[in-house]
Amino acid sequence: MPYERSRTIEERFQKALILIKNTRMNARSLAFELNVSRPTAHRIITELKRRGYSIRSVHEEDGWAYEIANNSRLSNSEPRPHPKQRRLSMKTSQPHSHNNQLKESHNGSVPG
Repeated sequence: MPYERSRTIEERFQKALILIKNTRMNARSLAFELNVSRPTAHRIITELKRRGYSIRSVHEEDGWAYEIANNSRLSNSEPRPHPKQRRLSMKTSQPHSHNNQLKESHNGSVPG
């Protein structure tokens, strides 16, 4: 069921936030705790950042780890749009001179 899948993913995001808030974790340990692959752990972090959580990577003696800066969301309460969605909306909002020329040439008049 799509609803179950969405709920499971959201629960995973929340668990990741709690884990990172309580202790610095690297991608490997986060993946282990969430029972996902390491690339999926990276995708989770990326999505949380996109949603406005200030998660940063810090270098420790034994490698890199994630931490939540200020233990809160960034100042924007609204989630930021995905970069592809932002580019798409920017493209569609700009007038297309080529399309306007085509419309003008098909208004019933024959160029000539």
